[in-house]
Amino acid sequence: MALQLPQGLLKVLRNAENQVKDRYAGPVLFGSEQQTEDGATVADLARDVGEMVYGCLRFPEIMRHSLESSVERVAAGEIKDFQESGELLLRLFDAIVQHMKGMQEWAGKLREQGHLVAHATELGEAIKELSTLRDEFADRWPWIDKNVIDEATAEYERGESSTLDEAFAEIAGVDQETWRRRVEERNRQGDAGAVEGG
Repeated sequence: MALQLPQGLLKVLRNAENQVKDRYAGPVLFGSEQQTEDGATVADLARDVGEMVYGCLRFPEIMRHSLESSVERVAAGEIKDFQESGELLLRLFDAIVQHMKGMQEWAGKLREQGHLVAHATELGEAIKELSTLRDEFADRWPWIDKNVIDEATAEYERGESSTLDEAFAEIAGVDQETWRRRVEERNRQGDAGAVEGG
């Protein structure tokens, strides 16, 4: 089964960003106080950017949930392509951070013109939180490469390896008991769905 990510929200925000760029193109976008053909001003732009910034503030929570779900799916054997899935998550993190920095730049330009953007002061902290989450993910994801496999094989042969429960609990950042409860709950949910559907 393939890894499924919350890319839809990023697409929605990018589409909104493109609509705003199209609407405020030319001298209105970070320029004079002129109006667009439909009467929109730079103050309207600040309001529209504020709405996009507000949407960006949810990204750390959304990605944290997505990562927890992904780790649980790895442990349940639903995700087998660790390398590809991990790279996909990193690309998504990078795209979201880039989008958020773009919103931060817009907010800064508008502030320079005397137009405050709602929630813009919270954006820097959200970017920092998302970047930290990305780094923690990159450090803890079960990346697969030849060196890792060779090292794990040698550890196993020396009797130094962890059980799967220990390893997945560590990846998820929880103790083994919490990990086992999560797996049992996910298995119960899967069994209930199979009974209802079949």
